[in-house]
Formats: sequence, structure tokens, C-alpha cells
Amino acid sequence: MKFHPDANNNLVSALEKEGAEVIAPDITDFINYCLFDDIYKHKYLDGSFKNRAIAFIASSYIERLRSVIRKTLKKSANFHTYQTTKYMAKKASEIISACNQAGEGWLLTSEMLELIEDGVNNIVCAQPFGCLPNIII
Repeated sequence: MKFHPDANNNLVSALEKEGAEVIAPDITDFINYCLFDDIYKHKYLDGSFKNRAIAFIASSYIERLRSVIRKTLKKSANFHTYQTTKYMAKKASEIISACNQAGEGWLLTSEMLELIEDGVNNIVCAQPFGCLPNIII
């Protein structure tokens, strides 16, 4: 819902018309979040070692690719860089368990923390159908 204009009623366009600078989340974080689920399931919830190994390799590969972007953004005067998914999971775990995997689990919390650390003053949290796990988070 947060990634597609039709699903979120063109929220980004509406906010930009009001003069807001919109910072949309990165879909790669969501992909890595899904991979981290298998890592945490194995470590804390009796998940499969095989699934953990595959998830770890895939997530490491994604982060290696993203490191090029991260280095370039650090050099920019106009854009902020972003944290690794591992860092985001660690940061969110100060508030909520990384084993919370319902809905967007800990990812939503970590995205908000990252925005707050970057100086964002207002956050719109758009979830489909009043997604109960994220309302509770």
C-alpha cells in the first residue's frame, strides 16, 4: 500500500502539492526484512537452519549491492544515506522484539526511528485495512 499511488490514494502527490517533502520507504528494506524473518526464526523461534543460511546469503548480497549507493549518498550534500537492515533491526529491538514478524513487524518501527533520527518532524503511517499488528506497534 505504501509503495503504490493507487493503493494509497496518491498520498505522495497530495502531500507534495501541499509543499511537503516526501521521503518514501525503500522497498529493498522490506525485502531484507522478510529475509531477516528466517534468520530470527532460526535463532529464537526454532526455525530452519537451511532457511536461515539462504536468507543470510541473500541479505548479505543485497547489502553488498546497496553499499555502493550508501557510499555515494554519504558524499552528497543534498541527500541522506540510509542504514543497513541489520542496523535497523538492532535499533528497533530497543523498542520491539525482532521476533515480531506480523504485518511489517519491527520494520515499521525501525523506519520511523530512522526518519526521526534524520530530523523528520511528521510521519504518515499508511497501512492497509487498519492492519492490526502495526496499529499495536
